[in-house]
Amino acid sequence: MANNRIQRGQRLNLKDIVPSKKFELAAYINNSDIVVDFSCFGLDASGKLSDERYMTFFNQPLTPCGGVEIGNATGDSTVFSIDLERIPFNINSLIITAAIDGNGTMSQLRDGYVRFILNGQDITRFSFHGADFALEKALMLLEIYRKNDEWRVCATGQGFNGGLEALVKH
Repeated sequence: MANNRIQRGQRLNLKDIVPSKKFELAAYINNSDIVVDFSCFGLDASGKLSDERYMTFFNQPLTPCGGVEIGNATGDSTVFSIDLERIPFNINSLIITAAIDGNGTMSQLRDGYVRFILNGQDITRFSFHGADFALEKALMLLEIYRKNDEWRVCATGQGFNGGLEALVKH
């Protein structure tokens, strides 16, 4: 894997990380004591989920445009296949999230990451640790967003004590 790491809060031009608009994001959390569900929200320019069909998760694994698809892979909890060429212009950002299903808080996790994969090769990752959080039950991990007609990425790492409901309201 490349030695590139994205730090919490860091914003980068996506093409500086992945030289393609078609890639995978693998999301992983290391903790057998809590169950975490990963999702991808496609938000409009006002930061809202204006079309629920752009919430990609285990029960709705593919967006209508085919630009985001969720699946599983060996060694990672969840893999999102991303094709930015298919994302309609009214979807301004893709947010990768993690939410605890049941009891527990994010401070209980050992560590985790979201890694970029291109043609089966690890490109870079955003890593985080349970010590980064307290009573949060949901996290916004990574944002891929349009700015000046270019795709950018931000390693968000923002937690929400109220779980998925609080994250969705945000």
